[in-house]
Amino acid sequence: ILNVNADIAAGELARVLEPLKIVYLNEKNGLYHGTTGKRIETIHLDEEYDELLKEPWVRYGTKLKLKEIKELLDTLPRSSSVAIISAEHLHKELFTHSGAGTLIMRGHRLFSEQDLASVDSDRLRALLMEQDPSIASGESTAASYWQKLAALKRAGGQYWIYGDEPYQVAAIVTRTPGQGISVLDKFVASKAAVLGNITDNAWKLIVRDHPQLVWSVPRTDDNLSWHFDRADGSWGAGDNIVFWYGVEDWKKISSMVSAMHGAARASTPPSPAPSAPSAPAPAGSRGYSTMARRVAPRAAGSTGRRSYSTQRPPRPALRVGLIGARGYTGRELIKLIDGHPQFELAYVSSRELAGKPVPNYTKAQISHVNLSAQQVGELTREGRQAVDVWIMALPNNVAAPFVAEINNAAAQLSPDQQPVVVDLSADYRFDTTGQWAYGLPELHRASLRNSTTGRISNPGCYATGSQLGIAPLLPYLDSTRLPSVFGVSGYSGAGTKPSPKNDPGFLQDNLIPYAPVNHIHEREIGHSLTRLCKPEYPFGAQNPLKVQFSPHVAPFFQGIALTLHVPLRMSMSVKDMVEVYREFYQGERLVHVVESAPLVRDNSEKHYAVVGGFAVPPHGEDSGSAQLAERRAVLNVTLDHLLKGAATQAIQNMNIAMGIGEYTGIPLADKPTMS
Repeated sequence: ILNVNADIAAGELARVLEPLKIVYLNEKNGLYHGTTGKRIETIHLDEEYDELLKEPWVRYGTKLKLKEIKELLDTLPRSSSVAIISAEHLHKELFTHSGAGTLIMRGHRLFSEQDLASVDSDRLRALLMEQDPSIASGESTAASYWQKLAALKRAGGQYWIYGDEPYQVAAIVTRTPGQGISVLDKFVASKAAVLGNITDNAWKLIVRDHPQLVWSVPRTDDNLSWHFDRADGSWGAGDNIVFWYGVEDWKKISSMVSAMHGAARASTPPSPAPSAPSAPAPAGSRGYSTMARRVAPRAAGSTGRRSYSTQRPPRPALRVGLIGARGYTGRELIKLIDGHPQFELAYVSSRELAGKPVPNYTKAQISHVNLSAQQVGELTREGRQAVDVWIMALPNNVAAPFVAEINNAAAQLSPDQQPVVVDLSADYRFDTTGQWAYGLPELHRASLRNSTTGRISNPGCYATGSQLGIAPLLPYLDSTRLPSVFGVSGYSGAGTKPSPKNDPGFLQDNLIPYAPVNHIHEREIGHSLTRLCKPEYPFGAQNPLKVQFSPHVAPFFQGIALTLHVPLRMSMSVKDMVEVYREFYQGERLVHVVESAPLVRDNSEKHYAVVGGFAVPPHGEDSGSAQLAERRAVLNVTLDHLLKGAATQAIQNMNIAMGIGEYTGIPLADKPTMS
């Protein structure tokens, strides 16, 4: 009997072949951080090995495995790497950059210098000329930047240059005399550094040396998600967004933002943002290469800091004006604002409730008022000392006079004094002027963050659930057939105005279909999903996606259940579907993907949506209509139409627009409730 140790045998074979990648299979799909419990995406041995071995959870088999891998890679070319991954995800490691397991490479050691003479200025210049927007465009030169650093040092200031040995990444941090807060002045990276997560290691080195940091990034930067994920706070300042880390004194923050904004107006400084790769990285790329449509989750172990969406530095409360408080959604908004650490109600307007105290609000004793459109405009002229955010919780075709007055008044204000407007009606969901951003963050987060108009159209409830259900399958749709959505809503979705659709007596033991064709959400679903389609998708601007939507009202009060039939251009297994949806919504806190069918009663009064109940028809005949019928995906979506379908989503959008953590003030759950 010959007993061969597979790891040793693989190592000996690798030393002979010198392969680009060695793959170890394990059931866990990688190595997991012993403290956080999260998968470690990338390990750079030259930089991280010694510290990693000091971790208390790195022992026994894990320590032995790391030592063996280091000994192996030390004998191979620096381009070689080791991937630890499960057999189920092996195809991703072989054919994509998706990083399903743990990638281990030697990498390069990082350096930190405080004198330009100590670095290779020619290689640094070459990296800046390739990756820094201002130097690459010819607006400035590396030589003039060196002079700026030298002048800073002569004046008693300091600068730090961070990079790696092959100069794939570089960051320059400055500090003026007498200041305790450092400025991240430049941060550039090659595509190789981005894909290799070297940017994250550089960031760890920077925050180790600078407990307080500020930097400015253009709103148009492709990698805003990376910056939001590492900042403690942010503030929109003209064409830029100012980020900060480690600063909790609001006076310092206010002064800092003003200084950065003034510098941006006085000149056109080089962007401190890490440059985007020359080609878009594929979905799921490791580390810094984030997807434009949503914030990518932080790699486990990449930094011990909190994420931008948790504890925030204290700041003055942001004043909210709510127009249309009588409805169910208005009531939910009041509750959420009452529990929000950054928002407070300034005005709550309702014609029917004028003069009555506002219920469910404990921050102050306020009463309903009845504001006219003209009065809203007058308040807007006072700037943000009166109202920071206006919420229009009005029926369709009612908000326009209010919005017009706000726009006219805001035109006379400086950008930093103009209020944000969030409209919950359908009036601006089909906007083609570019003035209104569509407020479904999970699908349109980048456009929301990049918007400079401060106008957000909140999606419809049915439209939210339907789009969350269809969006992951957009690349796989059959262009000759239409998705179908069967929707059932609780009767609170019919509003407070009495009708058979919200009469519990009439609804008892009943289900009422309505608007069987051309429901406004039917048009909204197709219109908004078409905007997400890429040129290679079956649908697009020249071939808009349409859906078939059948809404119904049920006897329960709160919640929505959707069953979707989505035609595909190829067959797909349930396992494939689950993987597609989990990867698409990875890191999203208000969308949960489950395998079993979600129930509306479990989702009622919850702030998230649940996607599950995946199914595909069994294989049968091999041709004709029967084969077409097999090529479809069936799934279920549940959400609370008053919360994720309305009020909670409005809070998400307000948070984004005001530069605070997206989930601030929203109760979160790591797992959905399931019966």
